[in-house]
Amino acid sequence: MGDNIRLYFVLAFLFGLLTIGVFLYPGVPETGLGFFIKVLVIASLGVYLWVVLQELQINVIASSQAQSLASESPPPVEDEETVVITSVADRQEAPASRKVSPAAKTERSDQELNATKAYHRFQKLTLEIINETLFCHAAVVYIADVPKNQLVLQDAQHPEAGTLAHRVDIGTDLLSQAFTEDEMVLKMTFQPSPEAPIMYYREPAPPIQSFLAVPIHYRKRVIGVLAVDQTARESFSPEDGRLLSHFAQLISSAMVQFDVLDRLTEQRDLYAHLSQVNTKLSLSDSVEELFGESIRFSRNLFDYDALVIILLQSQNSEQAEIASLDGRILNYQQGYRFELKDSVLHEVLTTGKSRKFADLNQVRDSSRILPELAGGLSDMRSLLMVPIQSNADNYGAIVLGSLQQGKFTDGAQEILRILGSVVGASLNRFYLYRYMHSIATRDGLTNLHNYRAFKERLEEEIQRSKRYQTPFTLCIADLDKFKRINDTHGHLYGDFILKESAAIIKSSVRSIDMVARYGGEEFAILLVNATADDVLKTADRIREEVEKQVFEKEHIRERITLSIGLAEFPAHAPDADTLIERADEAMYQVKRVGGNSVRKYEGTTSVEEV
Repeated sequence: MGDNIRLYFVLAFLFGLLTIGVFLYPGVPETGLGFFIKVLVIASLGVYLWVVLQELQINVIASSQAQSLASESPPPVEDEETVVITSVADRQEAPASRKVSPAAKTERSDQELNATKAYHRFQKLTLEIINETLFCHAAVVYIADVPKNQLVLQDAQHPEAGTLAHRVDIGTDLLSQAFTEDEMVLKMTFQPSPEAPIMYYREPAPPIQSFLAVPIHYRKRVIGVLAVDQTARESFSPEDGRLLSHFAQLISSAMVQFDVLDRLTEQRDLYAHLSQVNTKLSLSDSVEELFGESIRFSRNLFDYDALVIILLQSQNSEQAEIASLDGRILNYQQGYRFELKDSVLHEVLTTGKSRKFADLNQVRDSSRILPELAGGLSDMRSLLMVPIQSNADNYGAIVLGSLQQGKFTDGAQEILRILGSVVGASLNRFYLYRYMHSIATRDGLTNLHNYRAFKERLEEEIQRSKRYQTPFTLCIADLDKFKRINDTHGHLYGDFILKESAAIIKSSVRSIDMVARYGGEEFAILLVNATADDVLKTADRIREEVEKQVFEKEHIRERITLSIGLAEFPAHAPDADTLIERADEAMYQVKRVGGNSVRKYEGTTSVEEV
C-alpha cells in the first residue's frame, strides 16, 4: 500500500500541473485541438479518481475482515500427522454465557494435548506389535468422520507414511467394506481393481496382493477400521484375522480408557493422577503393579482407614479373592479367597452400581454387605464400594472403609467409580495383551511354543551364552514315517499323535527348558546350561518314551518312533541359523539309517549315541 500511495501522489501532482496548464494558461488555443486536449485531460483525471476510490474500498473491506477474524478464535487446522477422533468422544462446546480465562484455556489445551499424545503413543506401540506379529507391509487405523462420510487416517506403521491417503471416502473399497458391513475382510490373493480397490494409497500405489481388515468398535458401534496389507500373496489367514480382531479390541479398550480420562478435564489434579495411573502402565506391566499404582493414587485422593481390591476368579464367578489391600484390615491377607454368596458386594459386581454406607451401625444386617470379610472390617463405620468394570466385563470391586461416620461424600463416590473404570480398562488391556501374546507364540494344536517364539528364545539363549560363557544344546526331533499315519488313519488321528507326542516331550524336560513345534511333525527342544554329551541321555529317554507309547483312539492302536539330532552352542555353531542347520543335519543322519535313534553333530559326520 505504501508504494501505491507514493505513485498516486506523483500522479496527482502531474494532473494538477496539466489542469492549470490546459484551463488557465492563455496559450492553449480555443480550437478543435485545444478542446480535444481538455477532454483528454478530464477523462484521464476521471479514470485516476476511479482507481483511487477502488483501492480505498478494497483496503476498507480487508481491514474489516481482519478485525472480524481477530475477534474470533482461529479455526482448527487439520494436521495430517495428528488426527482427532471425530466419532468417538463427541466434545460439547461451553455455553456462551460461561466465561473461561485465557490461563484456564491454556491449561485445558495442554491437558488435552498431553492426553492425545499419550493415546497416540499407545496406538503407535500397538501398531508396532501388529507389524512385528503379522509381518505386514503396512498397518493402519482409520476412524470414521461420519458427517463427511469419510475414513480419516489416525495412525499408521508404514515405511513411507507419506504414501498413505489422509482421508478416504466411504464407498465400495475394501477398507470401507470392513466398516460398513461390520465384518472381517480377508483377501489372500488378489489384484487391486475398480471392483476391489485399496483406496488408502496415493499414486503410485505399491503392488499389494494380501489384505486384512477388521472393524473397530466403541460402545457397541463401529467407529473405524484396523487394516494390514502385504505385497506377497497368501500372507494372512483367518487365524490372523482373529488375532487382528483382538488388537482392535485392545484399541477400543484404550479409547474407553482415554474417554474416561477426558471427562475429568476441569479437575486438573484428579486428571493428572489418573493420567499417571494410565500412562505408567505399559502393556507388559503386571497386575500387581497396576494395583500398587491404584493404591498410591487412592492415598492422594481419599482419606480412608482401609482399602481392599477384590477380583473375581472369572467372569460372572461366585468366587472372589483379595488382590491387594491397604490400611487397617484384620485377619485377612492378599490372596485370600471367599464365596460371594447373597451379598451387597455381589450386587455391586452384577449390577455395576456403586454402594455407599454412611453408618454401618445403622444397617440391620451388616454381615450381608461383605461376606466372610465382615470380621476384617468390623470396626469400620463408613463403607464405599465401586465395581471394577470395562464395558460389560466385570473384574471385581474396590472397597474403602473409614472409622468415622459419614466419611465418604458423593464426590468421593464418583471419583472412586472413575478409578474403578480406569483399573477395569487397564485390566482388560492387560488380559487381552496376555491372551494375544499367548496365541501369537503358541501352536494351536499342541499348545507348545511355535516357530516364532522358538526363534526369539534361541536368540536370547545365544546372547545369554555369550554373556555368561555357558553352553546350551538344541535338539531337532522328527516323528518317523508320520505320513503313513496320516494316509492310513486320517489327519484327525495324526493330530492326536502330534498332541500326545508333544506332551511326552514336554514332560521329559525341565521347566527352564523350551519345547516348540518346529513345523509339521518336527519339534525343537532347547536345553539350557547343558552340553550335547549331557543331553544325549535325556534325548534317548524321550525317544524311548515315545517308542513304548501306544497311541490309542477310537479303536485305532499305533506305535511311532522318533529321530533326534543334537547340536551344541557354541561348540558346533557360531549363530542360530547354523546351529539349527547342524542339529537338523544330525537328525537326518538318523533318518538315513532307519530312524528311532539319537545323534549329535560332530564336524562333517554325526556320532550315534550307544
